[in-house]
Amino acid sequence: MKLKSILLTSLIAGAGLALVTSCSEESRLAKSLPGEWSGAPQTITDNDALTASLIETVTVGQPTPADKTGGDLSVNGVVSATTQLVADSSFTEPVTVSVGAIASVSGTWKVIDDDEVVVSFDPSTLSVSVDPEALSFTNVMAGGEEGRARLDGMRAGFCDMIKASVTQALSHRYSGSRTLDDVKVKKGSVLKFEIGKTDYVYHAVPEN
Repeated sequence: MKLKSILLTSLIAGAGLALVTSCSEESRLAKSLPGEWSGAPQTITDNDALTASLIETVTVGQPTPADKTGGDLSVNGVVSATTQLVADSSFTEPVTVSVGAIASVSGTWKVIDDDEVVVSFDPSTLSVSVDPEALSFTNVMAGGEEGRARLDGMRAGFCDMIKASVTQALSHRYSGSRTLDDVKVKKGSVLKFEIGKTDYVYHAVPEN
């Protein structure tokens, strides 16, 4: 009977130690995540209608007092997009249309294991803006002065089309939750993780 009591006590102590260790590791990871992290360009859409890439800057907020393993986050992205106006009676050569867009979305993060983080986005906060004045054309003189005037008149239409396509791509990207696996923060300046079978590397944005 005494032996059973000793074994039971050992099992309880072992389970308690494992739980404390796990919680400690989660807390350590949660403390290392807050800050601004910038990623490399990622393709968000690439088809006949539009090619666009995104550079994200993710701001991870401090853990909340009630839950020390999670908090708020926001994503600000710079999008580079190009499309093409095919040659027709007005243009002797295809015209490439390029423009930048600014995107943002908010969400939350939570550490669920010593190297796993769940990120959840609120799709209703997604915002995409495109500046018609920032839109540019290549081979703009392929249609002469008449073609140039025609392109200038199409700026708003191009911007609306590009905004709709980028918004659709980002709505898919930021829908629901994503689990980040094998999350590691190296020397406080490099954030590495996996989503599925894809590796990602983000770098800390220096404070001004």
